[in-house]
Amino acid sequence: MSLRVLSRLRSAWGGWLPGVTRPAATMPRAWRGVSAGRTIWLRPMMFLVASGTAFTAAATSVSLRALSEAASVEQRPKSWTGGVVVDTEPSTDPPPAAAPVERLPHSLAELRRAEVVLYQYETCPFCNKLRAYLDYRQIPYRVVEVNPLSKGELKFSTYKKVPVLVVNAVQLNDSGEIIRQLERIAVPDARYNEQWFRWIDDWFVHTLPPNIYRTRQEALQTFDYITEEGNFTPFQRLRVRYFGAAAMYFVSRRLKKKYGIEDERQALYDGCRTWLQAVGWPHRRFMGGDRPDAADVAMFGVLRSIEHFVAFEDLSRNVPDMIQWYEAMKQQVPASARVTGASEMNREG
Repeated sequence: MSLRVLSRLRSAWGGWLPGVTRPAATMPRAWRGVSAGRTIWLRPMMFLVASGTAFTAAATSVSLRALSEAASVEQRPKSWTGGVVVDTEPSTDPPPAAAPVERLPHSLAELRRAEVVLYQYETCPFCNKLRAYLDYRQIPYRVVEVNPLSKGELKFSTYKKVPVLVVNAVQLNDSGEIIRQLERIAVPDARYNEQWFRWIDDWFVHTLPPNIYRTRQEALQTFDYITEEGNFTPFQRLRVRYFGAAAMYFVSRRLKKKYGIEDERQALYDGCRTWLQAVGWPHRRFMGGDRPDAADVAMFGVLRSIEHFVAFEDLSRNVPDMIQWYEAMKQQVPASARVTGASEMNREG
């Protein structure tokens, strides 16, 4: 597996590995330095891939797979790759287990008194989606930031994807299923548009990775943010920032091909316009009508995951109506219900 990953990277970069001096004219266009013959910005991580030792190859393989998860991820069963997932092979992990309903709270009031712990990656769109729901329903929760390389925080679980929500010691998996289950508890008679709730995961999230890793500069900006917000050791932070950006630039190209995306920005804009049309904007404010439903909250959460990136700035200029809808949702989603302080696990590094 490790040799295969390195081979793919070498092939994708025309035989060049990060940190190795190469004439600018022979570099991929988006990654050329300012002058021929200059070593580009990945030089600090050169030793990670230049070595021919088995240890370095194995570490690289593990890092690539984990980095993809740090950037987004809630891998789905079968061939689902929602978000920024490197591994498009069928998952060998078990499907989300059914929670023992009798041990869960039975009302929104009980949920708000329950012990709720969210295991997550801060920048993952699926985790953002679940956090948006917990905030919207004002369900207090503690956060445990998972280290995507070691996943030591999930050692209690055979299910190694995020988000994982633990409610009164009951583990819930898969963001969509978690929201459905919590919604049945919080508002038993609530109705929401299941078709568009699914559309967000089935289509919209696939437009995000090619956009946030579109260019060398955007890939580096993304990983600057990921390493600042994520749970990494200082050495892991350095390795992720430089090598991860190069790897994910390559991955985003593969995802564009897989999902038939020719122009990533246009796909993002079209997806947002499709959403607004389904909502009925501006005559109708939300998918749920006058008040957001679970689909609105999910879309808001996923979109919030790219708010700090250039792609969001471009979206605001090209589809201003989407930003108006987004700001309207901000008014509907209360302040974060996250419990901070000593009870929240400190990040490493």
